[in-house]
Amino acid sequence: MIVHTLVFSFGDDRTEGEQDEFLGEVTDISLKSGLCTRVEARKHLPLSTDAHAPVFVASAVVQLFCPSLEAVGELSVSDELVSFIRAEQQRSPYKVVWANTELFTPVD
Repeated sequence: MIVHTLVFSFGDDRTEGEQDEFLGEVTDISLKSGLCTRVEARKHLPLSTDAHAPVFVASAVVQLFCPSLEAVGELSVSDELVSFIRAEQQRSPYKVVWANTELFTPVD
């Protein structure tokens, strides 16, 4: 199992509702592709120290659970996802970083 973790920063350009809609669409596209078995999306919980973040302050984190690295690669270039990303970046640019990892050990 490979976890494709995306950290999004929307800045002040999107309302909470628009952010929720964006995350919902990413989830739907990813699950409907058949290349993910699960998607988890969580909003950032702000702290007063966020202003000191050296890169950017996250708005949300999304984890895509895929059976293989090849599946992550296929999803990343799928027509529906690429079209969505291009449209969203044109509508209201955002920043994103990602990492591909194996599952972390669960916390008990």
